[in-house]
Amino acid sequence: MIFSSLNSTNDFSLCPSAIRRAVEYLKTTDFFQMEPGDYPLEGNLMYVKVFDQTSIPFEDTRPEIHHHYADVQYWPEGEDLAGITPNPGTYTVAETHESDDLYFLEGIQNESFIHCLPGCIAVYFPWDVHRPSVAYEGKPITYRKVVVKVHMDLMKDSI
Repeated sequence: MIFSSLNSTNDFSLCPSAIRRAVEYLKTTDFFQMEPGDYPLEGNLMYVKVFDQTSIPFEDTRPEIHHHYADVQYWPEGEDLAGITPNPGTYTVAETHESDDLYFLEGIQNESFIHCLPGCIAVYFPWDVHRPSVAYEGKPITYRKVVVKVHMDLMKDSI
């Protein structure tokens, strides 16, 4: 997992080039001028999902993983909590959506939470269990969120 902000001094130069391309796209795009939906960046190997969502009370959220894509999540506005824990490969999959590369888990342990604010980005790899969109202080809000999906095949290049 990588957690940073587009407002930081981090230039992401030590990240794989696919992550750098995703971050550059996030830096140079006005997501408030876009309709919610999916947009191809590099075919089905890298695409962006723009959506308006409402954060959810913790008890109504579910931890998830992906097998083939890394998520580069970005908060252009709003705030929420993001749960994170390593995936030891022993958690039970409670629900599978293979066509979306989405697997909900049950019974995870050692979860930590990050307070995500406007400008924050979080990169979740397949080995990172993450729980998105948890309402900060239990108070749901509606906001825009962006996720760049980066296929792991694009990570095979050198830094």
